[in-house]
Amino acid sequence: MVRVEAANFQRGIPLPGHPDNADEARYPSRFASYSKGLPHDGLGDVNTQEYDKLLVAISSGNPADFEAITLGGTRMLVNPQSAYAYQLEGADSHALAIAPAPTFAGLEIAGEMEELYWMALARDVSFQDYAASTPVIPDALQRLNQLGVFRGPRENGQVTAQTLFRDSLPGSTVGPFISQFLLLDVPYGAQTVSQRIRTRVAGDDRVSAFDEWLRIQNGQSPAQGETFDATPRYLRNGRDLAEFVHHDFPLHTTRRPAGGPPWRRLTACWATRPRCSPTAKCWWWEETGTPRSPGSSTPRRTAGPRLPPQTNRWVSTRRCCWRTARCWWAEAHSPGSMSPKARPGSGAKPRSCAARTTP
Repeated sequence: MVRVEAANFQRGIPLPGHPDNADEARYPSRFASYSKGLPHDGLGDVNTQEYDKLLVAISSGNPADFEAITLGGTRMLVNPQSAYAYQLEGADSHALAIAPAPTFAGLEIAGEMEELYWMALARDVSFQDYAASTPVIPDALQRLNQLGVFRGPRENGQVTAQTLFRDSLPGSTVGPFISQFLLLDVPYGAQTVSQRIRTRVAGDDRVSAFDEWLRIQNGQSPAQGETFDATPRYLRNGRDLAEFVHHDFPLHTTRRPAGGPPWRRLTACWATRPRCSPTAKCWWWEETGTPRSPGSSTPRRTAGPRLPPQTNRWVSTRRCCWRTARCWWAEAHSPGSMSPKARPGSGAKPRSCAARTTP
């Protein structure tokens, strides 16, 4: 019933428009459109017949149309049918909209490309050295501040070492470049997972010559083998971050902070999907102090005062087990001090779901 209600809720939301930047129609040769993995000529221009086959396949959704596409190398297309997927929780991908990509001839894409090239040149500079007088960072700051259009974050109107290569979302320029969620060990059951990663050695640069670029653009495997650092490293520079996202998987970085202290430990519910019974005094609060949206398959508030939004504080998370109306909660920094003793079916009375926050 919960899933049916959630599906009906999502179905009732009008679908947004999905405009593109019109570059595909503007340039018949498709040179300004993504074509990696398809065959290209000696100048790097895509084979328009194969590109048009890809458009037909995307429009029809027929697997046979995808199989009819001739690729340029041995690498396969990655998730070409992902747009046809439906999510069992939350909104479907086509129910969400993003702004069109900047046009190829626009100043915005020029600013993005320049920033990307400076990222490549600074990939081996440690984040903690951005404020120092290294050869690359001052040049990058000077050039980015000279651009006619640059959408990156600024500090007092200027791109600085504190804002360089960061996002413009609220809070993204506060504190060190790397979050503690990517540095501290992660409790995982009886194990403790270190956040050191296998990364490549400094100077192991790729796709710096046209022939190599064309080979990769056609979908061929790299001709040069990877050179890895013999010592596992914490994330410390752009190269490490690139290697990290090269091998991550969906929800990789968001699952680990919920693993346990010093982060919030989410106590598992020993029943079915969390759902509040009509008489249970259990509810779910997010860190902002607001309940989850309707249709998200999480418990709704049934009783108790509204918590004010918290700043830099943890808000205890409570789950209500549907079958027994038992309440469970999670804490940060002080494991065990309020951990639930009653288990479903044990006959013990559950503790109170009183509002509580921990620093």
